[in-house]
Amino acid sequence: MLGIIIEYTADELRFPTSFKAILSPNQSTVLSDPNYTVFNGGVSVASGDPFGNGLFGPITDLDLSAKFENSFLGFEVNTQLAQYRGTAFTAGLKAIRFTDSLEIDMDAGPSGFVGTGNLITQSAVNDMVGPQIGFQTEIPSANEKLNVSFFGNLGYLNNSVGYAFGSAGYGLATFSTPSSAVSDHKKTKVAELGVNFRYDIGNNSLLKLGANLIYIDSAATSVASLGTTAFSTGTATIGYESVLYHALTIGWEHKF
Repeated sequence: MLGIIIEYTADELRFPTSFKAILSPNQSTVLSDPNYTVFNGGVSVASGDPFGNGLFGPITDLDLSAKFENSFLGFEVNTQLAQYRGTAFTAGLKAIRFTDSLEIDMDAGPSGFVGTGNLITQSAVNDMVGPQIGFQTEIPSANEKLNVSFFGNLGYLNNSVGYAFGSAGYGLATFSTPSSAVSDHKKTKVAELGVNFRYDIGNNSLLKLGANLIYIDSAATSVASLGTTAFSTGTATIGYESVLYHALTIGWEHKF
């Protein structure tokens, strides 16, 4: 994935403080091969009981396609509390919105189905906010305009979750209830590691190129919720799993 970063750093304060936003636009994946096995939890888009959990019972001759979409938006404020041998230690506040959706379309089906088209639509939204601690260390460089820094953060966030599903049914009793929604609150640990190459372009501004790894230990996703939701009764149950977000980042940092 590609992330866009904008960062402001107030160096003149007694405790230098930075404000950072990271945005990863919607990422989508379309699976149109009915025999393609999806990567999560044994879930597959295939003919005959495609999800491996009895969702379609003994029905065969299903021709399905699926579309996954997710997006990531983050904002954080970090204050430098101490520095030792080129490493700054920080404390701050992190906020994350992680969304995940899944659409399953029936392209062809056996008798008993009324038409073709969208069969299932699911969406999960995770709004997380909470404190974090971290570090940032800079590697000395012979080039005055170029520097390399490594950073890490560990946060304990409150996750407000919303999950919803809808189903067209197409004459199948399993999908007799068209839609349902549910919400939840959950504590979530978030760990982050990254590297930045920063180039001084003048006027207290730096161009940044880097890589981020963000691990969320428990987030609601559409695929995890697919196996826990009872479509026949309309009982939506949120499914959680760990999420590893990784992205190349490009951005701009300004110091004032």
